[in-house]
Amino acid sequence: MSAIPSTGAQWRGLPTGACIAAARRSTGLPQVFETQGAIALIMNLGKGIGSSVE
Repeated sequence: MSAIPSTGAQWRGLPTGACIAAARRSTGLPQVFETQGAIALIMNLGKGIGSSVE
C-alpha cells in the first residue's frame, strides 16, 4: 500500500468540484484551464495510480 501516494486515495473520495479546486491549487493552473485542465490532470493521475498499483 505504501506505493500508493496519500493523495491518490483522497482524490477518489472527493466530489468532482473539490477535485478541480484541489488540482487548481496544487498545480497553480490559470482559471482558463480550471475545468478541462484539472479534469485531464485528474484522469491522468488516476491512470498513473492504477498502473502503479498493478
